Amino acid sequence: MRGIDEVRTNSLVLCPGRIRANKVPESRTNEGFLSGTTVNERQGTNMTKTTLPELPSNDNRKWYIVDAENKPLGRLAVKVANVLRGKDKADFAPSVDTGAFVIVINAQKVVLTGKKNEQKLYSDFTGWRGGLTKTPANVIREKNPTRLVKDAVWGMLPKNNTADIRMTRLKVYADAEHPHAAQKPEPLSI
Repeated sequence: MRGIDEVRTNSLVLCPGRIRANKVPESRTNEGFLSGTTVNERQGTNMTKTTLPELPSNDNRKWYIVDAENKPLGRLAVKVANVLRGKDKADFAPSVDTGAFVIVINAQKVVLTGKKNEQKLYSDFTGWRGGLTKTPANVIREKNPTRLVKDAVWGMLPKNNTADIRMTRLKVYADAEHPHAAQKPEPLSI
């Protein structure tokens, strides 16, 4: 027994919110599915597809070198983070990792503007109560000069599961020596 709000048509029973077939149409039989027709032809719909760039392997990625001597830390970090993400390419997609390798040399000579050399603090936490230590940037520059650049670039990357992968492609060295001459890095202007 059908409800009051059901409407009968030739081959379908229309109910609010659902459609029931009285009999199976000929196009839905096994012969129709095996006749070589596509899903779009059977359903009469047109599907759109999104084209994503091809995923590069690490063999095909470009290498860039940046001399950080007398460069402001923030401007350097923005440019390096964009190259690591691949935002400088025409086929950039946020979910596809198309970035390049970046070598930063002379990280010890990077410039902090204003009074940031004395006033900017880097925090380390051991996980224990009272284990928070704050160190000024000039002390960090003497102990571990690569940390200035790495922390600045990390701050410019989006915080998701690709940030760690992109940071592995960043190579930072305190002086002008680096072991990546075989990769033939191209200079990157800041």
